Amino acid sequence: MDDYMSKPIEPDQLVAMLNKHLPNESPEPKALSPVSAGDDDRASDPVRAASAATTMAQPVSWQCATDGPFDFASLLVRCMGKQDFAERILHAFKGKVLKELDALEGHVRAADAQKIAFVAHGLKGSAANVSAKGLHQAAAELEQVAKAADFGRVEACLEAVRREIRSCVDYLSKVSI
Repeated sequence: MDDYMSKPIEPDQLVAMLNKHLPNESPEPKALSPVSAGDDDRASDPVRAASAATTMAQPVSWQCATDGPFDFASLLVRCMGKQDFAERILHAFKGKVLKELDALEGHVRAADAQKIAFVAHGLKGSAANVSAKGLHQAAAELEQVAKAADFGRVEACLEAVRREIRSCVDYLSKVSI
């Protein structure tokens, strides 16, 4: 396969990419799409069943929230409607970002632009995977500033990352994740 997908990977895009590169053994390639109420074959089609779970899942407190730093609807689509999986990812994210913040602060103190950019890049990807758009943007800016070795702006960018991480962690604690 000679193609590229940027992170975060969206299930619909992954299926389309696979359909593009795999031999076509069926008349129509399957894509993720909501299942209508009259569809009885969803149990035999895991792709459609997962999509149906996304659209038919019972809301939980964090899933209904629209005021926080996460786009939970996007996260649930990426997790194919599996709330327990999304919660595990968010729990892991919560621990990881605190460690990454500690690492960033150490690299800033050491004025190591390459390591700042490396950790910021990873943080940007983690934020994208959990649909934390503000943190994604702050980490992306820190990554670019570090790559340019613009230490006059690094501290301000690090403060924006700190603020976004605090917002994410505080929010996840508030909704018991």
